[in-house]
Amino acid sequence: MDAEPPQATADVQLSSTIPAPRTLRARKVSSKTADNPVRKRGKANSNQGHEKSEIDQGGSGEKTGPKRKRIYGKLVELPNMPLDILFEIFSHLMPLDLLRLARTTKDFRKLLMRRSSISLWKSVLRNISGLPECPPWMSEPAWVNLVFYPHCHFCLTHTPNIEWRFRARICGKCSKECLGEFMLFQYIFTGTPHSSNLESLIPCRPGKRHKMAYLMADLLKLNEEYNAIEGDEAREAYIHTRKQNARDIITHSIACESWAKSQNQSRELELRQLREGRKAAIIQKLKDLGWAQDIAGIRYPDSLDQHKLVDRPQRLTEKIWSHIKDPILEYMELMRQKRLQRERNALIIIRKAVAVEVFRTFKKAKILEGNQVMPEAPDFCDFGPVKEIINRPADVEVVASTFDWTIPLLPDLISSWRSKVDAAMAEVVKQSIFVKLPEDSENPEYSRRSQPANVILSDEQALQKVKRAATAFVCKNCAPEDESDDPWSYYTPPPRRPTQLLFYPQVLMHSCLTRQYGRLDELVHDPSKSLGSYGLLERTCWRAQLNVDNYASGIAEAVIRYVGLDPTTATSDDMDQLDDRFICRSCSKKSPAQGGSGDGSENFWYDWRSLVAHLAFCLHSTAASDLEKNLFRFEPNQQSDEVKTAENALKISTIKEWSCFHCLDTTNEKAPSTLAAIKQHIITSHSIEDPVMNQDYFKSFSGPDITSNSFQRAALKVRFANGNLSVVVEEDDESDILDEHGFYLMYDSDTY
Repeated sequence: MDAEPPQATADVQLSSTIPAPRTLRARKVSSKTADNPVRKRGKANSNQGHEKSEIDQGGSGEKTGPKRKRIYGKLVELPNMPLDILFEIFSHLMPLDLLRLARTTKDFRKLLMRRSSISLWKSVLRNISGLPECPPWMSEPAWVNLVFYPHCHFCLTHTPNIEWRFRARICGKCSKECLGEFMLFQYIFTGTPHSSNLESLIPCRPGKRHKMAYLMADLLKLNEEYNAIEGDEAREAYIHTRKQNARDIITHSIACESWAKSQNQSRELELRQLREGRKAAIIQKLKDLGWAQDIAGIRYPDSLDQHKLVDRPQRLTEKIWSHIKDPILEYMELMRQKRLQRERNALIIIRKAVAVEVFRTFKKAKILEGNQVMPEAPDFCDFGPVKEIINRPADVEVVASTFDWTIPLLPDLISSWRSKVDAAMAEVVKQSIFVKLPEDSENPEYSRRSQPANVILSDEQALQKVKRAATAFVCKNCAPEDESDDPWSYYTPPPRRPTQLLFYPQVLMHSCLTRQYGRLDELVHDPSKSLGSYGLLERTCWRAQLNVDNYASGIAEAVIRYVGLDPTTATSDDMDQLDDRFICRSCSKKSPAQGGSGDGSENFWYDWRSLVAHLAFCLHSTAASDLEKNLFRFEPNQQSDEVKTAENALKISTIKEWSCFHCLDTTNEKAPSTLAAIKQHIITSHSIEDPVMNQDYFKSFSGPDITSNSFQRAALKVRFANGNLSVVVEEDDESDILDEHGFYLMYDSDTY
């Protein structure tokens, strides 16, 4: 019994598991044909060959004769040459060439597949540097077929995949049919003294999901040979031999895998060098044609390296260059246009920086005069005269003094901008006209939801409605629209979120209307837009990203009527001039656990904006009789000095309505913050030890609307009993509902 792998014999041509490809028969060539080969029929125009020869010679004008025709049959006597001469010639071939030669004719096959030719096969194998020696279980032709013949050994499909441990090339399709998998530490011949780990008996490689892959033919052969052996000692010897053979195959396969990896790396290096050489040659050609500046100006995502005509592992010749020259030049023309556009954009950005500085100086003066409804830098740069200066030709110098003639025009330009903004606000009002639904007798407090009405307002009527204090706006970014599909939502108020209500004219300076998030791949350091400290956030031209909160507007109308003003004419300035404060009796009658006093004497202190937000959130009735019953109104002469002092202290410490003059319209501009925070910023960032109001910082125009968002501020709690008004001083055990400054929060999570 021979347990060793089968050895190659003199008559063995290829491994039995590898189907031999179809052989090619040599075409018979008679002596007549060999002496007088048949020539091809000449072309009709015999001058074409001469013309092409002239082109190949670079247009030198030197004529050459017609190309020599291929002559067939010259190697007809090759099989009759002496063997020593043939073997000397064949020894210089590559292994695959010798294998293909052995498959051309029967004579060559008979000659090269004899055992006496083994020295020739070993000689050609030595032509491959670093290739592991042919293993003893394979013949040299079979080894060459495995290593170099690029076809699957089962279906002859072209495949680069060599399964070294299975001694075969296997394509992806055949691997599903020819390979099997087993779990790690799976045993075979269990129940016998020869029980062994399958991995140690046949060559295996790691598979998927912690499994081992094997060649099914190896396992089938193992079972057949084992079952054919009789006697425990013989089987024990067979198992021992199989384990040794498996170890030898694995060891040899590891060496082959290492060699194949090095070959792939060498090939990759060779291809990379060819690509780099081709690219360098093309770049030199382009530089000679005057494209050096455009080559250096190519920017991501464009790349000359990745151009399909450049990124090829092929040496550049004059003939190849003549074929690819026009497409390459078209690509470079496109790169030149992009470079010029980038240079133009860079020049515009420099000019915008100058324009922004001019506008900042003008804007600071206007803010100090009390006119705070001003455009931001993107709108300023979009003004006609300013844009004309920014877009002047590159050879025209633009400095700060260039914009001097536009300064007298700015009041009219800003007035025109303000008219456009008001027109946009009027369109928001036109799109939100609603009518009230009939009252629901069972749930009167929940029947105030409105539905769209076919009412058309003129531009003047819509603008008047915009300016009323009874029109409450909400920001689309701060308060996304309710997308509820509940059919009852038309009959009930919308769920009140911690939403800031905005009123004209402060709404015009709401930060979200001039901010947007840009795309990462489109971000450019534009000084009129960039907000460097806010990531993707950038300035933009003013946009009416607003909706009218009709429910809150109805409440504002009721409050205005409650204080004795006409809702159709009263503005937010009129309401601010009243300077009234309010207490909600309904909430003050709640239990102490809910934030009330239980007897109606204590509750939060509201101005008119925060009162509207409170009534909208708590869904209180806004009927005139209910307001008279549920509200305490305090006119300025009824407000105690103690409460006024505490309210001012609260605003200074909690309301974020202060901005830095030094950062105004720069890339470092911050959102409004508290007075203490803005002073600390000026001290830290601008090295000014004693900041001065209206010189280093100023009050933001949108500040008053901040009080309408009860979830973003702390509120004052007061007590009103027996005609006396005082501030509620809380004990330490109730500090859980106080903010960091010691003031009550406007809401309690257990209540809402």
